[in-house]
Amino acid sequence: MIIDVGASELACRGDICLIYSKDTAKERDLKDYDALWPKRDGKKVYYASLKELVEKIRENVRTGDVVIAVHSIEHTDCPFDVLRAIAEAGAGELHVYVPNAVVNDADWKDETHVYSFTAPALGHLLRRAMPGYEVHVEPVFGGRDLHGYAKRE
Repeated sequence: MIIDVGASELACRGDICLIYSKDTAKERDLKDYDALWPKRDGKKVYYASLKELVEKIRENVRTGDVVIAVHSIEHTDCPFDVLRAIAEAGAGELHVYVPNAVVNDADWKDETHVYSFTAPALGHLLRRAMPGYEVHVEPVFGGRDLHGYAKRE
């Protein structure tokens, strides 16, 4: 199964979408949609605060699942907790994409970004949060983004 962490319901790339929302008022509004529209094209969609997001990861990610997080962990208050929950749930592999703070000036201009990542910083975070995973980080899209890949050893 593919679990998409952080996507909007319109951009969900997985079988299950776990959408992070810091704004509790917005979150309540979005949860109304969740009740009316719990599946989009057969996909389960959940909206969650950071605490709820970690709980939803633990509830939905199973051993061997593929987890993708495209331009999402830089928005969370604690990306370590999100990544640790993915590892503890037993995901088979993780693909995470974040802006490359060294060359992507959009990263510095986006006020919704709580964290910025360089390749060494993303690699360090993945290794610390996901023990027992082989980790690789590489620049993609002309260096503007970083792709972090973690696979259970």
